Amino acid sequence: LRAQAAAAQLANENMLLRQQLSAWHQMGAKIAEREARMAAFLAQRRLAPAQMVQVADAGGSPAQEQDSTERSLERNIAQFPHYVVIPLCLVLLAVATWLTCDVAGCLPAHSPTAKARRAAAVAAAATAAWNSDGGQGSLHSGSGSRAGRTVEVGELRLSGLCSAGSDSEVCVSLRAGSSRAMKTRAAALPGADAGNAFLSFTERFRVKTGGPGDKCIFQVVDHDALDNDPLAWAELSMEQFVDMACQNEEYFHLDLKVDRRRWPGLDGGSAPYISMRITEG
Repeated sequence: LRAQAAAAQLANENMLLRQQLSAWHQMGAKIAEREARMAAFLAQRRLAPAQMVQVADAGGSPAQEQDSTERSLERNIAQFPHYVVIPLCLVLLAVATWLTCDVAGCLPAHSPTAKARRAAAVAAAATAAWNSDGGQGSLHSGSGSRAGRTVEVGELRLSGLCSAGSDSEVCVSLRAGSSRAMKTRAAALPGADAGNAFLSFTERFRVKTGGPGDKCIFQVVDHDALDNDPLAWAELSMEQFVDMACQNEEYFHLDLKVDRRRWPGLDGGSAPYISMRITEG
C-alpha cells in the first residue's frame, strides 16, 4: 500500500511538471512571436536591431544614467560663477520677506494693507487727541477734549432762495453727529422779485460736539415735509465745526447744495448760501 501511494504521488508530480513545461513552451512561443513582430516593426521603421542594441548600450542601465546625471550636475555647479550667488540670495531673501512681512506687521509702505493700517492708526490718534484730558479745558484755548463740548449757533440767515422753489413755509434744521435735529420756526421765502432779500431766523442752537468722524448738517426743508427730502443743504465735518467755534464771535457763510429740479432758476445765478454765527457755548 505504501508503494502504491508513493507511485501515485510521483505520478501527480510528473503531471504537474509536464503542465509547467507545456506552459513554458507556450510562453516561449509567444515571446518568439513578439520578437518576430518587433523585427517586422523595426524593418518598417528602417531601424535595424543592431542599431537598437547600440542605443541601449549607449544609454546604459538606470543606475549608470543616474551616475552620469549626478556627475553632469556636479560639473555644472563647479562651473557656475560664484559672484552671482550673493545677489541671487539677496533676491530670494527679499521675496521671502515680502511674503512673510504681512504676518510680522512690517508691510511695504505702498501696499493697500499698510495704507489701511496707517489710516486706522491716524484715525485712532485723532480720536485719542480729540478725547484727551477727560473733557476738561476750553475749545478756544485749545486745551482739553473737543468731544462733548457745547457750541452755540445763532443769527442764521438764508439767502439766494425764493418762493419759486417752494410754495410752503420753510425752516432750517441742524443735526450735529448722532444728536437729534433741531429746527427753526417756519417762515415764508421771499418772492422771486425780491432781489437780494434774505430770510433770517432768531433761534440760537446749543449743540454738543461729537467725535472727529461725525458730521454737522444744515438743511432747508419744507415745514410740512420730512428731513430726508431737503430743498437745500450744507455739510461740515466736526473738525471744521469746532475750528469755527474756536475763532469765537465770527460770522460764517456756507454755500448750499440744492435740488436743481426744484430750483431751475438757479442754474445761471449766484449760489444760495446760509450764514450764521458760531461760538463756544
